[in-house]
Amino acid sequence: MRGAPVPVGLAAALTAALAVSSSAPRAATAGVPPRFVETFDTAVLRDAAATTAAWDTVVAALHLPSRALPIAWTIGAVGDVRDLDLDGTVLVVADVTSGIRLLDASRPDTAIVVSSLGMPASTALGVAWMGPRIAVAAGSAGLVVVDAADVAAPAVASTAPTVDTARDVAVAHALVAVAAGFGGVELFDASTSPPESLAVIDTPGYAFGVALAGAVLLVADGTSGLRLYDVSDPRAPALLADEPAASPAQSVRVDGTVARVAAGTSGLVEVDVTDPASPALGAVFAAPGVSRHVAAAGDVVFLVDVGGTVTAVDRRAGHPPATIASTSVGGAAWAAAVAGSRVFVAAGAAGVVALDAAKTFTRASLVAAMGSMAEKVAAE
Repeated sequence: MRGAPVPVGLAAALTAALAVSSSAPRAATAGVPPRFVETFDTAVLRDAAATTAAWDTVVAALHLPSRALPIAWTIGAVGDVRDLDLDGTVLVVADVTSGIRLLDASRPDTAIVVSSLGMPASTALGVAWMGPRIAVAAGSAGLVVVDAADVAAPAVASTAPTVDTARDVAVAHALVAVAAGFGGVELFDASTSPPESLAVIDTPGYAFGVALAGAVLLVADGTSGLRLYDVSDPRAPALLADEPAASPAQSVRVDGTVARVAAGTSGLVEVDVTDPASPALGAVFAAPGVSRHVAAAGDVVFLVDVGGTVTAVDRRAGHPPATIASTSVGGAAWAAAVAGSRVFVAAGAAGVVALDAAKTFTRASLVAAMGSMAEKVAAE
């Protein structure tokens, strides 16, 4: 095996998952233990009776059968939950018809509703913590800034109209980016009250989602794919590049130098943004349904489908994407956030659903160990 040894406790599982036929040819070099290197690009020597893993000759790799993500708890919706964001153990939830709710998510078996707050137009489509405050994309009411220093008594601090319906929001210090559909993206300075509009970016598509990574704004722009802007001077944003292959882009998240796009019927699309002016298309994972949102924890990516399915995807560097686990949350699924072994899902009319991903991360370790074995297996 190349690389680190198989983690303790996984050996038995690997033995059950992988079996190379004893008829494998052996080297006969004097003084060297006989070895056979299995590359998994054919199944000629696969012991079908003893191998329970998927022996994938197309990508020359082993895949574990997918399993379900257990549901830890559910908090029902007042209306239709569309987004959420976590600050420590406090979860802010955006509800289309009732504004926002703050939940204490510190317990493993349930969450406690701490407070709620109506929005000026009753709508909340996107939320993002910014210190003790919350930025809310409040539909036709635009951008709403909430003072949540006391989570038991949140209050609207200020509001600002947006160029079109405020659908999603991203924050970097005092800079707030609001995805406004056909209106593009509007940038605000949240250090003022009310927030000052700095610029409007007229994107060619429909701005569903936004993310900020330092001085780079990433826009999930529907059929126009992913677009990247330099916002080092937020009063004069400049287009850096675009990646139309990440289409139809619904939302985007950045992990290090990788932008992950939930691209509707195209599934998960990854883009290397090491150089934001020259992005490079990376892996594509063709998930079933309509991918709406993506969240990540280490080498595991959680892809959220509008139809209500959450899929855990193995995303180790240098390896093709593979399903580790999946589950249905019982309603629509619009967004997710990961903390520890919990995946919190904005599940529309089903409310907020917490998934227990502890075994998924263990399973990812097993997949990694199997991947190393798939690179080079010695049969003696």
